[in-house]
Amino acid sequence: MIYAVEIKETMSRVIYVAAGSEREALAKADGLYTSGEIVLGASDFVDYDISLADDEC
Repeated sequence: MIYAVEIKETMSRVIYVAAGSEREALAKADGLYTSGEIVLGASDFVDYDISLADDEC
């Protein structure tokens, strides 16, 4: 049989952002991430999970 197996990785990094409010800090961090200025990599690895996927082969 062939099984669909899903592998998920969790990566995390704390950054420090100067902002006037929590909302502004989150918006700035989101902008940095979506523009590619912050790219998580192997050194940011935290955990992984392997499970059967919902997809059928």
